[in-house]
Amino acid sequence: MTDFKTITACGECCAGCSKKIEGLCLGCIEADGRVPEWAESGRCRVHACAREHGVQFCGLCKEFPCERLPKIISWNANIIDHLSKLRNEYFNNKEESARKANLRFEFRYVRQEEAEEAADIERRCFPPNEACTPERMKRRIRVASDFFLVAIDPLTGRMAGFVNGIATQENKLRDEFFTDESLHDPSGPNIMILGVAVLPEYRGQGLARELVSQYSRLQRERNRRMLVLTCLEDKVKMYEKFGFRDRGESSSAWGGETWHEMEAVI
Repeated sequence: MTDFKTITACGECCAGCSKKIEGLCLGCIEADGRVPEWAESGRCRVHACAREHGVQFCGLCKEFPCERLPKIISWNANIIDHLSKLRNEYFNNKEESARKANLRFEFRYVRQEEAEEAADIERRCFPPNEACTPERMKRRIRVASDFFLVAIDPLTGRMAGFVNGIATQENKLRDEFFTDESLHDPSGPNIMILGVAVLPEYRGQGLARELVSQYSRLQRERNRRMLVLTCLEDKVKMYEKFGFRDRGESSSAWGGETWHEMEAVI
């Protein structure tokens, strides 16, 4: 099974590359496309194009297969076939994870009476300086319950996790979004995700990935354009696997932390 964390924009795998092992090249993913072979251009054109389109590799792009690929990736005469196989494997893996999660959980919008339970999950998943308070959670749900997706364990009726956000015309996540629910604009094309949380006992089942996937699908069906969130550095790779692109360090100082801002074009 392919480890997609190691797949570059052009569908290659840096793992095991002699140049990387010898320290001559960091690798396309780690160097953000700035590798010795492309020193004259400053950045690999394939990598730059994939990031511009918000995908990890070309096979996941909405424009795939495009006429530029055989010209840019001239070293692989079978590039379309190669990327097609990777694309199929990627979506097969994703569908299998989704199938397992869908069999295990019920996904729906939050109910007002569940605000306390959602706040308790926040308390268990985030430190006090970051977690949403019960009072703020109630206000957030009152204003934007249809932007708050929960996963319910049908065997116990418990909330296992959630993802929630608010809509806006803005494209950067600022701290005020966490505290001021009046900034919610139901017609906004962009969604600022304010929390992705899964209780510890439900982790390791692909639930966070499926919550984000379901949330993305629902927002895409409502003609939203982009999801934006912030995360700590140790979670960047996880969200990249979920389809997000790292914008770099965020201007947000929520909870006194240093955050990375992530975006996903949906």
